[in-house]
Amino acid sequence: MQLSIAHNIDSIVRRFGVIRQDQIPFAAAKALTESVKQARDRLVAELPSIYQNPTPYTLNAFYLVPATKRKLSASIGIKDFASKGTPAERYLRPTIEGGSRNLKRAERALQAMGLMPAGRFAVPAAGADIDQYGNMRVGQIVAMLAALKALPGAPYTVNLAYKPRARRGKRRAEQYFAVIRPRGGLQPGVYQRLTGRNHGRVVPVLIYVGAPQYQQRFDFYGLGSKYALEAFDEAFRAAYAQAVSTAR
Repeated sequence: MQLSIAHNIDSIVRRFGVIRQDQIPFAAAKALTESVKQARDRLVAELPSIYQNPTPYTLNAFYLVPATKRKLSASIGIKDFASKGTPAERYLRPTIEGGSRNLKRAERALQAMGLMPAGRFAVPAAGADIDQYGNMRVGQIVAMLAALKALPGAPYTVNLAYKPRARRGKRRAEQYFAVIRPRGGLQPGVYQRLTGRNHGRVVPVLIYVGAPQYQQRFDFYGLGSKYALEAFDEAFRAAYAQAVSTAR
């Protein structure tokens, strides 16, 4: 999302009664940056009303590109890189624009090993360990992929046993297996065969489904532009006054 006034200098002169036109580039750049910053902050404030219990990473998903005197435009972007997990741009875009989502890293790993059919997506099932944000815990994902030999670069000779939060302090072997086609009453997905007291019991961790379709829930472009434009007048007046008062 970008806000630009590069082609609106004449209208700014008339609208704000600008006398010192040589100060417009400085004032405009400062005002654009401040307006987009306020828009970003208001978009972040909207997130809890749109997404249930958004993670800290989601709340920090927007970055700002400031304006300069040479480039009179400022913009808000959504982070498309994450050192771990899924980049915010990938999982927010379907709720901004509608449609299907991209595959997550775990899904791509399962498909690469032939453990999940092409065109299918994985959704958490009864055996998934879910955190406070509604996501499957990373520890269980790593243990599952390692057990299935689908974790890139993992030392499979090392025991990567996962400790569920409910059983902290008690290590147990996690036995996972994938079902590609329905068999024995099991739907396609990833299952865990329990040990110990529940020895032999099988619970679904992931179930394979068709491409999920998302409705537009977050009007990122509309709200962002609205908020930035609402902030611009006051920001420009303040920036122009500062520019004139400090001009040589």
